[in-house]
Amino acid sequence: MKILPLLLCLLIAVPAMANPPEVSVGAQGAWFDQGDLEAQRDIEASGRAVLSLTPHLSAVGGIAYGFSNSYVRGSLGARATVTDNAAHGFSIGVGFARHFESEPGHLDEWCGEAGVGWQPFSSSPLLATASCSVGLDTSRRLFTAGVTYPIHIVGGAR
Repeated sequence: MKILPLLLCLLIAVPAMANPPEVSVGAQGAWFDQGDLEAQRDIEASGRAVLSLTPHLSAVGGIAYGFSNSYVRGSLGARATVTDNAAHGFSIGVGFARHFESEPGHLDEWCGEAGVGWQPFSSSPLLATASCSVGLDTSRRLFTAGVTYPIHIVGGAR
């Protein structure tokens, strides 16, 4: 059953394969609000990929490794940008994603998401990011804030 979201996103993304994905790596702080459970926080190494289907709709995916608690988590979904994603410098997006996790206590469900990306220096490719995900079943929340760096892929994408 966990493969269904991946297949759905791939089916949506196939017609747009002419647009190469944007891939980035980074580091971020993560705060998990568990409701009745004890809140957790960690420092993560992260990787992200975005495939723009239209100027305002993208298939998105990410993976993160938490250093303190030794976990791997990931997500795969869709995001609509309320700013032009081709306009570098600032972006706001809302969407949904299926979150996966290797350890209990993190998000392992469908989530609503909102995020912001800001490139503070036009001469630098670094992007400051912040996001919030809320579980649709448990109402658990994940907040992240960090920086990402684009990786250039063969063929000119980043």
